[in-house]
Amino acid sequence: MAIYSHGQEFSTRDGQRTQSIIDIECTSETIYVFPGTLSENDIVLKYRANNSRRRTPKHIHFTIDLLIKKEHNATLVNSFIDTLLTRWNSIQGLTSRDYNLLLNNLVISRDAQILQDYRELNNYGDYSVEFLLNFGELLMLQEKTNRADAYMFRNVMTNIRNDGDIYSIVSSATHNGR
Repeated sequence: MAIYSHGQEFSTRDGQRTQSIIDIECTSETIYVFPGTLSENDIVLKYRANNSRRRTPKHIHFTIDLLIKKEHNATLVNSFIDTLLTRWNSIQGLTSRDYNLLLNNLVISRDAQILQDYRELNNYGDYSVEFLLNFGELLMLQEKTNRADAYMFRNVMTNIRNDGDIYSIVSSATHNGR
């Protein structure tokens, strides 16, 4: 994994150009973190997988990949989710969009032992464990920065962990607050 500061440019819907705060190169994916507009310290996530176009990640992408992985090794995926949920319980919203603060908040995704413990999951689904850990922590930061009482990521992970029915899982991963 390689981490850089200020690499990519992004055009917002209103035509403004902004530069990424941090770029994270994973095995076959790159995550870009841009300043957002929902709150003072909001971040916007983008990613590129296998040289495709840059996309905005959604909870449903994460969910589908974990469900595919769970079909192959439910015990390991449940342990992986437990790791994410433990991190969820300790993570705090961002107090600034500083590169070093973002980097220091990537706790589990930079832990070599955690990456090693879950490497078998790289054999299933589309995303690497390295990407899912980074993506997961960044989603948690994004949610908790914009709303201290956020719960969507936790609910999605809990539904997958507890073998919720597919409709409940998809509903929790695609809820848009309306």
